[in-house]
Amino acid sequence: MHTAPAVSVQVDAEPRWRLALAVLSLLAPLTVATWWAYRTLNSDTSWIPGSVGAALCLFALMAWAARQGWQLRTPDCLSIQWSGAEWTLVDRGGRASTGDLAVVIDLGHWMLLRFDHPPSTRPALRRRVWIPVAEPLVRQHWHALRCAVHGARPADRDGRDHER
Repeated sequence: MHTAPAVSVQVDAEPRWRLALAVLSLLAPLTVATWWAYRTLNSDTSWIPGSVGAALCLFALMAWAARQGWQLRTPDCLSIQWSGAEWTLVDRGGRASTGDLAVVIDLGHWMLLRFDHPPSTRPALRRRVWIPVAEPLVRQHWHALRCAVHGARPADRDGRDHER
């Protein structure tokens, strides 16, 4: 069984992805805040004893949502490479790491890819990297990238391809 040909793509920041993350990071705690304000204003008592605790929980939720949004953002200027045998991610600092690349969402002209570092790496480096890719930003390599992400099968150490 053959694998996809080698491809290397420079991926720049995707503005629509960042905007969507910013909006969702704000909407999640805002929804809870709206619900809490509605419940507080429509209660029979003018002061709810748990209001301070609820406000602190809401603040913690907002901080958590902002942190999640920050972690999901794509690093500025990175490169994803398929060598024919393995995926490599190169960050803007020039550090390269190998791992698994999976398609999470494919809308035809836009894809969300997930790069997972192997379990053998240090815990600090074992996080996922989410990579949004839009066709207009990588137009020359779009077809080759789509072929690689959908057809790439890492080879075993003895040279055999993995079965899907």
